[in-house]
Amino acid sequence: MHPIFRKSSDSAFPLRAQHPEDAADAAEQQRDPEPDQLHFLQRTAGKQTEAKQYAKQLGQWAYYGDPIGNFGTAYTYRALVALAGLGANTTDVAIYPKTSTDADGDPLTGKKTYTLHFDAFPPTLEKGFWSVTAYGEDDFLIDNAIGRYCVNDRSNLKRNADGSVDILLSKEAPVNPANWLPVGEGEFHLFLRIYKPDWTALDGWEPPTVRAR
Repeated sequence: MHPIFRKSSDSAFPLRAQHPEDAADAAEQQRDPEPDQLHFLQRTAGKQTEAKQYAKQLGQWAYYGDPIGNFGTAYTYRALVALAGLGANTTDVAIYPKTSTDADGDPLTGKKTYTLHFDAFPPTLEKGFWSVTAYGEDDFLIDNAIGRYCVNDRSNLKRNADGSVDILLSKEAPVNPANWLPVGEGEFHLFLRIYKPDWTALDGWEPPTVRAR
């Protein structure tokens, strides 16, 4: 299972397929939580703190690693995944690195223009693939004039002279939109999905950087 319909910029996990009324329910809990709701929120926060031990860093990106999807006795980890969604892929199938900040640690915002720079694309095994998707403050895909919600290994991206690739992250369209990933006016975050990652090569791979222009 992979995250596609809903993302949470605050969630520890990329998958969060929710019903539309969930946001209203969450807001109501924040306004005036009942004792049982408060207890649930407190327990959830505790699980998220515990699960941080499973967080892995990939440059400025972070993802949740083993034993995700094959939990064994990691019951807290399993519980947090169950709260966020119905399940999760094991890391041999996919990882979902996320970033909500630029290389300087500042929040990503549509008020700025950024360059997402790849020295090389993510290494994958045969039939593997990758994508980068932007999500808005509401954790949904960002509406845009050209209907582009991600760039991936099938995008016709223009390379630099040295073979690297720069992807433009901005609200306003550039003159040449070939390497443009549109974002909205507010804050946003990115998910870098890597399916069938080549772990032998991934250890020496330089992850992409996001820098304000």
